[in-house]
Amino acid sequence: MSRSKIALLPPVVFLAGIASMSLQLVGSRLLAPHFGNSIFVWTSLIGVMLGFMAFGNFIGGRLADRRTSPDLLFWVLLFLSASISLVAMIGAFSLGFFTAIPSLRTGMVLGSVALFAIPCTLFGIVVPASIRLRMQTVADSGANVGSLSAISMMGNIVGTFATGFWLVALVGSRSLLAWLALLILLLAAIMGISIRPQRAAAWWAGEHRGSSTPKKLVALAVGAVLIVGAFIWHPQSPNLTGFRLFDTQYGLYSVGESQMTSRTTLGHDGQPVQELVRFLSNSPRAMESAVYADSLQPFFFEYYNFYDIAARLAADQVGEEGQLDALMIGGGAFVYPRFFFQHYPHAHMDVVEIDGALVTEAEASFGFVQPDNMNIYLEDGRMFLNRAAGQGLAGSYDVLILDAFNSANNVPFQLTTLESMQHAAQLLTDDGILVMNMIVSVGGEGSQFLASQYMTLRSVFPQVETYVVRAGDVEPGTPRNVSIIAKKSNAIDLRRSIEALQPELASQRIEPTSVVDVPGAMVLTDDFAPVDQMLLAVNR
Repeated sequence: MSRSKIALLPPVVFLAGIASMSLQLVGSRLLAPHFGNSIFVWTSLIGVMLGFMAFGNFIGGRLADRRTSPDLLFWVLLFLSASISLVAMIGAFSLGFFTAIPSLRTGMVLGSVALFAIPCTLFGIVVPASIRLRMQTVADSGANVGSLSAISMMGNIVGTFATGFWLVALVGSRSLLAWLALLILLLAAIMGISIRPQRAAAWWAGEHRGSSTPKKLVALAVGAVLIVGAFIWHPQSPNLTGFRLFDTQYGLYSVGESQMTSRTTLGHDGQPVQELVRFLSNSPRAMESAVYADSLQPFFFEYYNFYDIAARLAADQVGEEGQLDALMIGGGAFVYPRFFFQHYPHAHMDVVEIDGALVTEAEASFGFVQPDNMNIYLEDGRMFLNRAAGQGLAGSYDVLILDAFNSANNVPFQLTTLESMQHAAQLLTDDGILVMNMIVSVGGEGSQFLASQYMTLRSVFPQVETYVVRAGDVEPGTPRNVSIIAKKSNAIDLRRSIEALQPELASQRIEPTSVVDVPGAMVLTDDFAPVDQMLLAVNR
């Protein structure tokens, strides 16, 4: 092996390390539209990838001992590039089949194996193959193992920061996979092609051992074709057909359109008609925001009724002469704020939304125009709660709307805990009201989360009322929308006030005894909030 090839091994290992960690982070974006973004997704992904990289280390060391030639590294990198291209092309399509598996965890693990077993195994071969090529004597074996392993790890670190902070949001997850495949193909070409002009005739004829042959050039050409396909061909899974997907720094979102029953328009027979609705979602099981596709007027989700109840109670307390101040955590496409200002045009609302790209999307596709009496804070909801009281906002809000729980498998646990509710209470006025929407099981298996959230709120708020959003039989173990309204004081009877405002909705009240008496329920804290585990029975 030439000295020039040996000198190229450290940068090859470094760049391969960048690509391996980028693949892991992008993998979460591929899984999210099908399985959500819970801790189980990351557990499946990390476990599968580490397992197959370890397997690659194992077989890579044995292959390197048998074949001490840059050709081994060439073919490994070539097939690695091809496998990443295939993941970019058909990965999202194939994952749709794994969502049909009854067990959520089994589907996640098998989906991760199907996508990443081959590329992770090949990534695992790169380092031991490179170490064997660089090793000249036993005396320098420790230095070679240590230095190349460290270089690979430094590549992992750079890949983590570059991908998480910039690359995914800059180019999108599947396009980033295509760029990774191109990078790996270039590394394969570097390790497999001899660039000495005087040997051109020899390597073309395949007569010079260790240099490029026509077979290698054909293989590189096939790899290049696959990369072109990875850039331009992204078939959707059957359950995501017709959706527009876009990446941001914080998630992979889908925008689609569907026929839904109108909340405002009645047909000639007096019955609600079906209208085309445009929606935003970052979960396979729930919509985050929606508008009517033709007029871009906001679409009214049923749980908004309980947001309205909380706002009306707060407005009554403020009185006609006062200003209603509201805080909403979780903006989405900013649909509910539009309803809020229709009823309270002179009120003030602060909206906390972690993802600035959603503001742009809301303006471009959902008809949102920011009113003068609305402030938007682009930060994590829990971070806002932590700092706001110390920056002069304590006691500033009459009503706090917590709308960050988008589905039964996409719950930010940090907004469920005792500490977060204490911070929320600090921001409310003495008679302030908190309202939140959840997608949970009301009874039976999987109801621990609702019971735990109720117990956590009762530890902070003296009055807490829980309601099923849609009337009808409550089937245990089935996820459904549940709204919780909590009041900071006992100045008025919360339950009776809700009954006076909306007696029909008040009839959907869940008795506290059925919420509290649930085995395994607990007060959630920052130290211990097993929300994902509690929801597992619902998501199976």
